[in-house]
Formats: sequence, C-alpha cells, structure tokens
Amino acid sequence: SSGATMSIFAVDKGPLLSGSMGAVTAWRTIPWEKAIHPCVTYGNSGGVYLVGVATTTRLRVRQITGMPTSPTLTVIGTPITPSWGLPPNAPQKGTNATLDTLDARLMNAVYRNGSIWTAHCVSVGGRAGIRWYEIEAPSATTVQAGTVSDTSLHFYMPGISVNAKDEMIVGFTGSDNNTFAGTWLTGRVPSDPIDETGVPVLYHAGEGPYTVQTSSGSNRWGDYSLTSVDPLDDETFWTIQEYAPVGNGWATHIARADFSCTASTYCTPKITSKLCAPSMTWSGSPTLALPQGFQVRCESMDPNVSAIVFFGLSGADAKPFQG
Repeated sequence: SSGATMSIFAVDKGPLLSGSMGAVTAWRTIPWEKAIHPCVTYGNSGGVYLVGVATTTRLRVRQITGMPTSPTLTVIGTPITPSWGLPPNAPQKGTNATLDTLDARLMNAVYRNGSIWTAHCVSVGGRAGIRWYEIEAPSATTVQAGTVSDTSLHFYMPGISVNAKDEMIVGFTGSDNNTFAGTWLTGRVPSDPIDETGVPVLYHAGEGPYTVQTSSGSNRWGDYSLTSVDPLDDETFWTIQEYAPVGNGWATHIARADFSCTASTYCTPKITSKLCAPSMTWSGSPTLALPQGFQVRCESMDPNVSAIVFFGLSGADAKPFQG
C-alpha cells in the first residue's frame, strides 16, 4: 500500500504466563513489507530473528536482542534472492472464479541450526508457485532458494518447517482448471542437491469449487496453512492445509509426514514424492527352470514414471532386468 508503514512489538512473555501484562516495546513507521515474520525459534539464536520482503530480489533480516530489559531491533542484512513477480490468482475446477493467492508476502518463518527458513507464493511461468529460502541468520546471506511448481497446477499458500535433522517439509494448496483446490506437500533432506525438493504429493484432493467473494470482489483463499515439527520426537512433521469440500466452503486437512523408510534400499536415489528413497527387494531364484522364476519388487516409487531396473553381481556388470 502506498505510504503505508508497519510496526513491530516485543512483549515480555513472563508476566503473561501469570495473567498480567509486562513491558511492551514498539518500533513504528517501518517501511511496508506486507508481512514481517518473527521466526519460530529452536535452540538459542541469541535473539529473535524476523524476516520480510525488501524488494523483488532481496529479503530483509532483522533481530531483536536484549529482551526483556532493553530490547533492541537491528537490521542484520538484505540477502539476495532470485527475482520474482506477483503470482496470478489460481483457477479451479467447476467455475470461472479464481482463488486469491494473496500476494508475494512471506507466509511464515523458522529458525533452526543457524538458518532461517521461509516461503512465499510467486509467479512461475505464468502460474502461482512456491518459492522457499534458507538464509544463514548471523550473516543474512542466502544459502539456497528453491521453487516448487508444475506445468499445469498452481501452488500457493505455503507453510514451511524444519526438524532437528535439517529435513524440510512445505505444505500448500494446489489447483487448476481440472482440479479442485486440494492439499499438497513436498520436502527435502540435507543430502539433496541444493535448491531442490521432491515431487509434490497430493494428500487430500479437493471436492468442489469455492466461490465466496468479499466486498472487494476477491475470492479470498488461504491463511490456514501451517507446518510444524512434533515436539515429542523433533523429527516428525504435521502439516495443516486448506481444501475445498462439497458445498462451496472450505475445510482443513492434517497430514503426518516423515522421511523414514523401513525397507532395505538397493541404492541411494533422490528422495521421491513418497518422501523417502525407493527400495527394491527380490524373491524366488534367478533360475529359469523354476516355475515362479525370479521376482523383483520396487516400493516407494513415483507413480506414472518410467524406470529401468538393473541387476548383476556388482554395479560394474549390472544389466537391464526384463520381467
């Protein structure tokens, strides 16, 4: 908004727990950044980090230190990011009314192991897509910046989190002209190539169109996206996303996600949309005289993706398997 400013408040938590209001510090007339998110903080960060959008090529990282006696707000830096544009509204099945993807404001932020993780919705090839970032907090420099997109689907309203192993999950909404608004997720592990996540997974399909316009004419969607780490094991993720049910309404669906695989892995491929590595097991005998022959079973593979299976005594002499 032209001429608009923002405020940041620091509130002493201790008195709140006993039912009273303690000291409140306010920083006013901060330049408009659509949203400035204090990080959900794991461990000792030395102060609360906050992150917002500075420009279409930079974020802005701030930190509040000295709580609760003498809080100080400091701009740490403006890490460079890939350029982005405002996302378009998202089409949906069953109606010409598009869903409001809001804008490119950051949706949430997490601090863990020295890094800030955050995400927002941007334009990707003329469609709404997810852009996520890992920012080294003390130096406010960009470690990686990944994009989650599709050749048809629009992805929007992301919620991101990171567990104790630096594994990341981001949940979001997805829709297009042939798809009702449903709930999706993807993720990555530290060994994945930089900037990359797995193939997006639909975990609850939309069931109908949503057409409820606000007084401004917007078909408002979202604000109900959150991904969090289970405090009991600090590894399992829970993601809460919004979908469109039957009856022109909205609902939320909760999914549990982790990167554990119980089957033995034949090799160490990239994490798939199942959020774990594919595995291969065998039964029978590689003897043609036996009736049952030799059977190979692959699990946790991506659907509708072609694959070639090799076999041999070692990787050097492996041959394509024909079943």
